[in-house]
Amino acid sequence: MAGTRTATLLATGAAARPAWQRICDRDPGLALSQTPAWSDCVCQDGRFTDVSRLYELPGGRHLVLPLVRRSHLPSPLAAEDGWPSGWGYGGLIAEGGARAAEVAAVVEHLHGWSAGRTGLWTAPTPAPTPASQDGWGAAQPRRTRPAHVLDLAGGFDYVWTSRFTSKVRSASRKATRRGVTAEFGTSRRLLETFDGLYRRSVDRWARDRHEPVAIRRWLAARREPLHKLTTMADRLGDGFSVGIAWRDGVPVSGIVVLVNGQWASYWRGAMDYERAAHTGANELLHRTAIERATTLGCRWYDFGQSPPGGVGAFKATFGAQEWPQSLYRFERIPVTAASDRARTVARRSVVVAVAAVRPH
Repeated sequence: MAGTRTATLLATGAAARPAWQRICDRDPGLALSQTPAWSDCVCQDGRFTDVSRLYELPGGRHLVLPLVRRSHLPSPLAAEDGWPSGWGYGGLIAEGGARAAEVAAVVEHLHGWSAGRTGLWTAPTPAPTPASQDGWGAAQPRRTRPAHVLDLAGGFDYVWTSRFTSKVRSASRKATRRGVTAEFGTSRRLLETFDGLYRRSVDRWARDRHEPVAIRRWLAARREPLHKLTTMADRLGDGFSVGIAWRDGVPVSGIVVLVNGQWASYWRGAMDYERAAHTGANELLHRTAIERATTLGCRWYDFGQSPPGGVGAFKATFGAQEWPQSLYRFERIPVTAASDRARTVARRSVVVAVAAVRPH
């Protein structure tokens, strides 16, 4: 047992699982990435170990902080994350949401924790909240990025007519006229099809960013292997699905969608750019996923974080609004800023090297 004046750590890892599952069973406002099943997916290949924490507040109220740590590293050296890069957000979980005073109590405990670093992305929120009001005020450093979230209230017909722009409606209709069809499921065929589209996208992203294609392929194979998708399909059940847009029997675009309670989340996307361009395939896929989400009773469709550029503008055409998400880091030694600078320098060096050898 360990604790602070206001928050007591009751359990970690597997011992926190029963209380965590009870919170999820009672709260439809939690996304799939905030559930124990998601932690199982993160940890399935043995690289990470579940070190999630169960806290108790005065009066008996429970909060869970989902976290994983690199396996085989001692606590003083290991970073704990909720979640690792590429796995979305966990945040601090409590039935009905954590209150500011409860967040502050857990923040106090995190500042005294023995891990080398603890980092977590919070769930998206409708509007920016001053740190002094949401309880995260003592957490440093902080990074905030916009996610795009579509309100599904009113049902699909209302979303279609009142939230989708005419551009999205027109593109969806054009896709249908051109023979584009959308298929959703979890079959091995669909998973492998999406993986193939993803590998094509990796090559295009490397070229667009002037990065070596071989390096980008190696990173993608490590971070996004096919078995990651198959594991999720096996462990997440009906909460996981892959959507593929087909034209004349050829896959042109794909998305991965997660559903839990009131939340549907667009988690991954890929396409054959040459074949998908100007077909409306991407609009048709999201239109179909959003309609499916409304029939399942979802209130929100989360398009995910949006880096600067055209991706956010595309999501906004569906009526999605920007909801900020924040990254908090608790560090024994302040290494985040130095690490970010080193990563930026390395990325620039690669771009310069590629430009130097490219034919003029």
